[in-house]
Amino acid sequence: MELHELLERVDAPDDLVVWARDAALEFDAVWATLTRGDHRLWVAACGGTPIEVLVEAAAAAVLTAVDTFTEAPEPVVHALELAVGGGSAVELLEAAEACEQVAV
Repeated sequence: MELHELLERVDAPDDLVVWARDAALEFDAVWATLTRGDHRLWVAACGGTPIEVLVEAAAAAVLTAVDTFTEAPEPVVHALELAVGGGSAVELLEAAEACEQVAV
């Protein structure tokens, strides 16, 4: 099965599916070519790792960067911690709304 077909099966964004179909690269070349982290998550999901696990890993990486390089507002840190810890959809929605208030 081709990568673009796998991406379709995991409901990846249409632009990524089209790109993968048109590029017709091997996995290693795709990984090296991708610059968008969100697209890398979808490609990694095609390897069999549940997208939820990948999102938690991505959130952990962002949280590490936030802790290292900036003084992030508490709602942002809280939202990242929830994502890393596998928070529920309701918890994550409430955290996202709190982040919106900080951004306004």
